[in-house]
Amino acid sequence: MEVGLGIDLGGVIAEKADADNEHPAQLPPDAINPLPNAFRVIAEMNELLRGRVWIVSKAGPGTERKIREWLKHHRFAELTGVGPQQVHFVRDRSEKLERCRQLGLTHFVDDQLKTLEILSGHVNHLYLFGGDSARSGIVAVQDWLELGGLLRQSFVAEERKES
Repeated sequence: MEVGLGIDLGGVIAEKADADNEHPAQLPPDAINPLPNAFRVIAEMNELLRGRVWIVSKAGPGTERKIREWLKHHRFAELTGVGPQQVHFVRDRSEKLERCRQLGLTHFVDDQLKTLEILSGHVNHLYLFGGDSARSGIVAVQDWLELGGLLRQSFVAEERKES
């Protein structure tokens, strides 16, 4: 089985909306920044995995449109190599499991423990971004540099298993 990486967007690639609880869909694309090192590490992972990196995000139609604007505004495809065809949206958190199966994902990064618990037992490597307490089979990571290091180690280990 080839290694495939899935990444949630809000709170993982893009910073969360401000403390006034504004929903990201209500903000212009330049009001929400990418998290430090996110694009660089995603580009590295996409190259390592030969294009097997996908964004899998839960969003309604309006939010999906705003996210696509955000990605375009921040030149996400150009800077990471992850194109629009690699960006998938689901309407409900539970639908991420089916999308992970369809895409053959072996690794997934999300900032919501509930989502990772749904994927547990189905996706081999789960990472809780920005979390401080992981559960069995879920690794907590604080930032993109830490995540990148762990992903590289895991990809190498997976490749050795396949050889």
